[in-house]
Amino acid sequence: MKKKIAKHVRKIPGNVLAVLFIIAMGIIFFAGIVLVFPYLNPFPSLDPRAAGTIAMEKSDADETILLNNEITAEYGEAIYPLGKERISDELAKVRQIPGTDAKLDEIFEWEMKDWIEPDDNISAFACANLACSYIYLISDPTRMKASPYYDSILYPQVNPNGTYYADDPYWIAYNKVGECREYSELFAFMAQQSGIDSRIVSTDAHQWVELELPNGSYYYDPWCAHTGDYYNATDGNMTFEDKWFNKIGEYEENCQPPDPYFITYSEFPYVWATPKYWAAYQWQELGNAFDVMLPGNRPALY
Repeated sequence: MKKKIAKHVRKIPGNVLAVLFIIAMGIIFFAGIVLVFPYLNPFPSLDPRAAGTIAMEKSDADETILLNNEITAEYGEAIYPLGKERISDELAKVRQIPGTDAKLDEIFEWEMKDWIEPDDNISAFACANLACSYIYLISDPTRMKASPYYDSILYPQVNPNGTYYADDPYWIAYNKVGECREYSELFAFMAQQSGIDSRIVSTDAHQWVELELPNGSYYYDPWCAHTGDYYNATDGNMTFEDKWFNKIGEYEENCQPPDPYFITYSEFPYVWATPKYWAAYQWQELGNAFDVMLPGNRPALY
């Protein structure tokens, strides 16, 4: 009986097993990449980390493409021209102001005025399409934010030059909607255009600006000013300026610690930027350990 059964059982060829093994390993590898880097996932509905993620059905994809095309047209007709006008008017004003600190204060106040953070106003926004590739302000549908979920994958929101809207100062100046990414991109651009060396600092969780001033390297974080209640745009209270604008050694205490996230720099990135950042913390910690003010450290007011 055993011999008869054996005759009817075919052995699976070794090359077929090898192919199946490779396919299985590919699936496991893809799942691992999606878990670690969800923004690289080309199939948002297959994100295994959360329920209720974006389901990209064919109708959703069609709507996303149509909406991208409409916004591209709107960008050329209204968004870019008006954003450029607003930036040009502000830069003309800033360039007339003597003193670096005063210039930065003016840029900061201009940027914070009328700014809206979606995370703080969820009920004030709605999805622009089924896939929610954009969200718009219900009270003013012309103001919107591009979802960072679509960066570098199937349906990127980019201007005609290929720059993501979330990194485009003209888009940001027009909309004044966003969180740390939009805040820092616009601020760094305005500072640079005003003759102040600036760079973007990015981590997995946050993004802010660093400035090279005559007396050292400083961080500037408008998002921190807003979320920490360190600044009220309605009354222009600059009392807590040392919280969101200070020597880089103070950043971990005042705003958001960079650890354990890997830090990357944009704009004139020099090879010593990260060691310099680390050294600033150690210098500050040394002063704190001995309760003394070391040269180059700037005390927090609160």
